[in-house]
Amino acid sequence: MPQEAPRAGRGHQAESERARRGAVQRVERAPPCRPEEVGEVGARDAVIWLSAVEYAKENPGEKVYFVSSNTSDFTAGDGPYPFPMDQDLEGIWDRFVHLPQLADLLKVVAPSVEVASERVLKLLPSFIKHFLRAATAGWGSPVQAMFHPFPALSQAAGTAKEAYGWYGPEQATRLKALKVTDVQGYRLGDQEWCTASVQWQVTGWTRFTDVMDMGCSIWDTRILLPLVEDGPSPRILWSEKPKAPADPASIDWSGSGLLRDHAHLPKTQRLLDSLRSGSQLERTLAMISYSLQSILAGGNPVTELDVRDALAARRMVGFDDMDPDEREAAVDAARDEALKGYEDWPGPEEHEG
Repeated sequence: MPQEAPRAGRGHQAESERARRGAVQRVERAPPCRPEEVGEVGARDAVIWLSAVEYAKENPGEKVYFVSSNTSDFTAGDGPYPFPMDQDLEGIWDRFVHLPQLADLLKVVAPSVEVASERVLKLLPSFIKHFLRAATAGWGSPVQAMFHPFPALSQAAGTAKEAYGWYGPEQATRLKALKVTDVQGYRLGDQEWCTASVQWQVTGWTRFTDVMDMGCSIWDTRILLPLVEDGPSPRILWSEKPKAPADPASIDWSGSGLLRDHAHLPKTQRLLDSLRSGSQLERTLAMISYSLQSILAGGNPVTELDVRDALAARRMVGFDDMDPDEREAAVDAARDEALKGYEDWPGPEEHEG
């Protein structure tokens, strides 16, 4: 037990020294801090760098790999370091390996294995939820798309437009791998992994500037994937901004859901009011509110057909008092008449079958 205290003391002293130097470098704006950085951001960069450097110096028998895609602060490690980073590495140059990507580390430390693109394509469906959440978090959520819309092809119009997010619960948006290229396999311990370029087709219910419609975007990624079903979580190493598909005929529109049973609800009626007469901000906020309520209720996303049904239903006296079969018959009978005033909505035959 007496031996533990000095080690703890040295660790605390080293941590304090790193924090002190980090704070000094931030104040002086010395690399890896930058002049434009404010608050604690620069200090964190300095502490990260100094922690790796100190570990290398305290463990002379080990080679240290420093991996960071933050090349603007840490550089890419392929050229001279600025002062005082160059001085930090004195005496450990031959044991301090700086790499910008995790994939670069795999090339260095993991033996390669042959992996066919067909094998990767077969494994991807078991990880769809992970990649779909990444797409939504990265660019596809209604909140993010409100400020940064993305291009998507409108099913009704057959042309590319700006889209403002994917709506409805998670299962309403469909992610399909179109092709897998540039596969590189590695063995890490008893597991095999690979890096691969994957092009995805994303389809779902989205809001365009002038209408709600099914939309489709193409999303290109570079991924790190375990070569086993339901294995460890994969990673997206980098991704490009989504784009609209070039060939409308190649799109698989299957897999979308309907909300006919919910079309008569008050929340849908409020949504329709906002879509018909509200400003763009009001329409966006209405769709966000509707989507959140649908998610909490475990429902499916609203589609154009549901909107048409609801528009028809609202013209009927006593609709709320009808049983489900009567409602369906009444909606079918009134749909054609209701559509006369809403020519922007595509006909039912375009979404059925």
